[in-house]
Amino acid sequence: MPIFKCEIINENLEIKKGILYINREIYFEEKEIDAEYIATPTFFNAHTHLADSVVLDIPYMNLNDTVSKNGVKFRYLDIFKNKIRDSISFTLKEDVFASGTTLVLDFREGGLKGARDFFEADKLKIGRILARPLSIHEAEIMVKKDWIFGFGFSSTRDYPFSFLEDVRDLARKNRKIFAIHAGEKDSKDVESALSLEPDLLIHMNRASKIFIKKAMDAGIPIVSCPRSNAFFGLLNISNYKLLSEYDKWLIGTDNAMICTPSILDEIKFTSYIVREDRSVLSAVIRGFKMFNLEGNVGIILFSKHRFKRSLNVLSTVVRRCDRKDIVKIVVNRECQKIIYDL
Repeated sequence: MPIFKCEIINENLEIKKGILYINREIYFEEKEIDAEYIATPTFFNAHTHLADSVVLDIPYMNLNDTVSKNGVKFRYLDIFKNKIRDSISFTLKEDVFASGTTLVLDFREGGLKGARDFFEADKLKIGRILARPLSIHEAEIMVKKDWIFGFGFSSTRDYPFSFLEDVRDLARKNRKIFAIHAGEKDSKDVESALSLEPDLLIHMNRASKIFIKKAMDAGIPIVSCPRSNAFFGLLNISNYKLLSEYDKWLIGTDNAMICTPSILDEIKFTSYIVREDRSVLSAVIRGFKMFNLEGNVGIILFSKHRFKRSLNVLSTVVRRCDRKDIVKIVVNRECQKIIYDL
């Protein structure tokens, strides 16, 4: 049975030393040892647009010119529509999973076809699709698909409000998730988003603190994507610090056209903004429990070779670990442990 001398960080962020045994079963024996590895839960990426990886690294530009209906993003998605499925599949394996993520909530535009592209591309089954229906009729078809996790919309500015209400009601009746962007460039779409009582809010980086507190009081999970906000010149450090104190704060990597879909890259950047490493690590672990997806949580084993002088392995994971430090990822698949050697 393979054994690993570890400092293990559990889901409660407790750090213990001992021996990790990995075979058909996983067993940890607490013991005072010289650790050679750091073990953590796998990561939960709470907001991606992985189809956007069909084109990488567009020039810096503002939010509207990038993601509006006539923006650069949708022009590229149309031009390379026949390559979207392959790009999603490649990105899930080579970027998302390889950097320790075993669950992503992906906002998938393009109606039912767009959702199906993701579903068929996801060979590792680590994605949960938040689809974007083109009509209420299409939404009614979507809620019958067990592989569609829910609905994910951009700002309330972009749709008739009655349509959003109808889709929200449909989601509730069918136990699907209803998620929406709000407060990304200003507060003008936040009050209407909150009135929909969504299950998930994306961004809120430019929302007024009054609205953030309303969302927190209502217990709505909020996802921050600081690198995306930085790309568009929309960083708001005071809002991230406020959100970092919230027990339903999550982190995502957003548009794969502009940001790597690696949680390790995102938490490095975020840690320098909020300066609370424990909060940052919690934000990329707690999503499994929050959305009843604990069957998808696994274990990442990082080599400690580069970090033997670390004063705090939790901070090292957040600020310094990279995908090249991952030696194993262990995940659940149909009640069996599958061990991936990286």
